[in-house]
Amino acid sequence: MKSKKGIFIALFVILAVVFQLMTPIAVLAQEETPPTTEEPVVEDPTQPEEPVYLPEVMELAPEGTELVVLNSEGEAEPLATEVVSVIIGTGVAWWCPEDVQPGGAGCTLAQPSLTSLITTINAGTYAGNGTIYISNAYTGTGDGAIIDFDNDGALSDLGALTVQGGWDTVAGTVNGTTTFTGQSLDFTWYYDLAINDLTFVNSPGNALYIEGYGTTDGTTFTPADVAIDNVTVQGGDPTTIGVFVHSEGDIVVHNLDVSGADTGAQLGTYPDADVTVTNSSFTANEAGLTVLTFPMVLGLESASQETTDPPETPWGTITLSNVVASNNDWYGAMLMSASDVNISHSVFSNNGALSDGEGGGLGIWMLLPGTITLDYVDASNNNSVGLWVVYLPFIPQMGGGAETAEPFELPETMTMTVVCSTFNDNSQVGFMLDSMDPAVTVDFIDTEATGNG
Repeated sequence: MKSKKGIFIALFVILAVVFQLMTPIAVLAQEETPPTTEEPVVEDPTQPEEPVYLPEVMELAPEGTELVVLNSEGEAEPLATEVVSVIIGTGVAWWCPEDVQPGGAGCTLAQPSLTSLITTINAGTYAGNGTIYISNAYTGTGDGAIIDFDNDGALSDLGALTVQGGWDTVAGTVNGTTTFTGQSLDFTWYYDLAINDLTFVNSPGNALYIEGYGTTDGTTFTPADVAIDNVTVQGGDPTTIGVFVHSEGDIVVHNLDVSGADTGAQLGTYPDADVTVTNSSFTANEAGLTVLTFPMVLGLESASQETTDPPETPWGTITLSNVVASNNDWYGAMLMSASDVNISHSVFSNNGALSDGEGGGLGIWMLLPGTITLDYVDASNNNSVGLWVVYLPFIPQMGGGAETAEPFELPETMTMTVVCSTFNDNSQVGFMLDSMDPAVTVDFIDTEATGNG
């Protein structure tokens, strides 16, 4: 028999359950989250807006949407005009201040050609350091065969300049390269100059021609450096130089590929300026790569030197790393320097093997070098000599058609270190050293020179 106390407790529990069933309860859907209170988002008016490009807008528009462009007077413009390309920003070239992308503050409007961009910069208030962006959709329309960038003329208000190819207007970043077909770019520049992501096909002359000088305040001279990255030259005029650079400052070349030219590249600097070439290829040219750290031997003028007499200061260092200069007719590389030459992990082979059979077939030719260091270098299977080093007590002057000799005092001793390199199977000589004055010490370490002659 149950007690009254137990009956009372059971009755209380039953009443409590019934009461709960009668009380409405708020129920959330299975995937619904409880509402939260959030502070309203306040946009910062000081933050720059991301540029919006027409192709992005048209992709979002309904199918069949027609585009009408109005000029400043409210009149409709035909879509196929240069005016429209500027208004809607579908051009191929922009200039922007340093560290600013197209569409940002201080940039020009999109221009339909590089010629139009140069005219716009010249007519406007654009000045200082900046970047010229060139679309990867550039076709050359509106530009001539040779496009001049003159820092002493139409672009005299600009400072240090980067020419950036491969610009993708939709992604707002670099994507590939800009291709110039049957065109060349010429630069006369007094400040630092960088050339990135360009391809030249069948250029009518020197595909890329750069005269880089410097500036002076009357007391101090500041040389202009030149940098080239990811540039390709294919075919063109076989009597001209693919890439020509004459600079008062350092020259730094990375990922340069030249074929089908008279000389793949000629790089020249003045005293105290260095030349560095990395990850580059010079193949199937009449001559591969020429580097001069004293261009007065070719009669070139200098903004910092009143005469072409031998300078009193040391010449710059030449550094080649991961360079291929093979299958050229005359030579793979000619290096003229009175300072250090450092070559590593590079190949200078099969030169002199082109179809005409008239080439000299030199792998590497060095004139007036200082201390030489070769590390993992292959100069084999050339039509004459693998490596030929010449020390002279004078500088040969070859400018202006005259051949003279300027006196030059060499150090009493020169050193050359060759490590893990090969000079095999050349038609005449693997390694040849000519010295008219200094005593030269050569140290070969794990190096081969067999099967020559």
